[in-house]
Amino acid sequence: MKWLWAKFADPLKGFLRRDDRFSRGVMTIMSGTILSRIIAFAAIPFISRLFTPSDFGVLAIFGLIVGSMGQLITGRYEAAIVQPESDEAAVNILGVCVGLATINSALLFVIFYYCAEAVAIFFGAPELVPWLYWAPLCGWAIGIFTTLRLWNSRNDNFKWISIANVGDVGALTITQIGVGLLFRGVLTGLMLGPFAGRLTSAAILLLRTLRSDGPLILRSLNFRVAIAQAKYYLRFPLYDLPARGPSIRPVSTPRNSSPIPI
Repeated sequence: MKWLWAKFADPLKGFLRRDDRFSRGVMTIMSGTILSRIIAFAAIPFISRLFTPSDFGVLAIFGLIVGSMGQLITGRYEAAIVQPESDEAAVNILGVCVGLATINSALLFVIFYYCAEAVAIFFGAPELVPWLYWAPLCGWAIGIFTTLRLWNSRNDNFKWISIANVGDVGALTITQIGVGLLFRGVLTGLMLGPFAGRLTSAAILLLRTLRSDGPLILRSLNFRVAIAQAKYYLRFPLYDLPARGPSIRPVSTPRNSSPIPI
């Protein structure tokens, strides 16, 4: 028992007592993550009584599509935000990510406008059709949130990353329960949750970033520099993007998934 305590408990106590940048950041992010999980799991008994297992299966498929879009929509350039030494170079990578997310979301909207029914049939979930038209908006919010999260990580704004995480889960849960109570037996409340959560988290970080770094961003953004940075960090879309490409298999997609908010 003493060996176990010395092996795990003592290093943990030492880490918690540290007061450096890394430790504060980890503890701040961890506190937000724990609170988010508590909210999500506390909501399960309520949400599971408002919707059917088939509804959660549709939500799981939608989450698979939107999650894949959110990972790919920025070309993985957001991972390069923390690398440049100068904030000016990082700002232009930020601009590349926002531009790619917006352009790709618009293209995906056009694709889903014409192919939503085919995609829904491919997944065996015709209930998805009306939601696929708006899926690019949710994917755009995920891409913007991921980009701004790494920008704020670069600037040690871990507090606002945690607030955004909690806001995401809180908005998702409130929407699913609130709309679910108003319209019992309807899929709408369950499907609106991800939109509310993703847009809330993106809005929190966007407003915070504009408030704290707006002048720097406006002063540093330059189209030619952004193109140069995109070429310099081309390895991210070339190598990291294919590695994160979605592996979609409709046969194994759950139609009776667990009622945990995505």
